[in-house]
Amino acid sequence: MSAYTSELKKQVSVLSLSQAAFAGRDDVPWERTRVNRFLSGKDNTIAPKSFIDCLADVGAQLGNPMEQDRRDHLLSLRRASLTHSAVPSFLFDTREPADRQLTPEPVDNRCSWR
Repeated sequence: MSAYTSELKKQVSVLSLSQAAFAGRDDVPWERTRVNRFLSGKDNTIAPKSFIDCLADVGAQLGNPMEQDRRDHLLSLRRASLTHSAVPSFLFDTREPADRQLTPEPVDNRCSWR
């Protein structure tokens, strides 16, 4: 188990919810099996940034908000997990949306069969 999954489990336990109870909430978009994979790292599954955001939102609703330094720590561990995963890191866009360029790539519509 990676440090990232270990810390995610700790954050869920801070909410005083089981994995099933967390996944069963209406504001959690993942089913129980997916949440379990995020928290176990099974099949090299790395929880997305939106999972951290969801943990923070649920915590705030339950009166136990996630502190910013805790969130930053989880994001740092996530980036490290992506760097060391068996899945090539170039498949993941780890930049924040504001850092992404929204200009479309040029498209070559010419036929190549000539």
